[in-house]
Amino acid sequence: MPNSIKTQCGTPGYVAPEILKGVLYGVQADMWSLGVITYILLGGYPPFIEDNQKNLFRKIRQGDYEFHPQYWGNVSKDAKELISSMLTVDPSKRITAEGALNSSWMTSGASVLSSRDLGINLQEFKKFNAKRKFKGAVKATIALNKMRMFTGAGGGPAAATKVGHAVAKKRTSLVAQSDMAAELAKLALEEGDDSE
Repeated sequence: MPNSIKTQCGTPGYVAPEILKGVLYGVQADMWSLGVITYILLGGYPPFIEDNQKNLFRKIRQGDYEFHPQYWGNVSKDAKELISSMLTVDPSKRITAEGALNSSWMTSGASVLSSRDLGINLQEFKKFNAKRKFKGAVKATIALNKMRMFTGAGGGPAAATKVGHAVAKKRTSLVAQSDMAAELAKLALEEGDDSE
């Protein structure tokens, strides 16, 4: 049943424009997500990058991405055409799974693919992955600290009865979060260096 789903779901950077628009969608939304994944694997970074979700979704709805020459210079024209056909905003014009499997890039031989040097892209991918892990660790630390604050765990009383105590507790929590974030950043960068 084509275009029979209306539930808004998905990971923000991978979600198709039709999902954001709240219209019925189908398997073509998955082709969009595959385009994002292929872009990341070949370019080393996501096609849609924004610090705030509103701007990220605007870029996705408009299909506002580009192939930066410093990272895409060694990627074949066929690969970029396949990605572009997957990241087509109009789902009725987006390539199908069968079309993608039969594309020039997918059907080219291993010797053609292995002749491309994507070393700089691998470095970008490692940085992107380290940032992703760091952001996840920071969010987990903040969530843990908030849970501790609401449950009274971590050595404090079950409920703060005085404003001064609540402020001191919040300040202590923020200091602990920044210390933890600094340590996590250090670990993420070390992990990125070890994977080379």
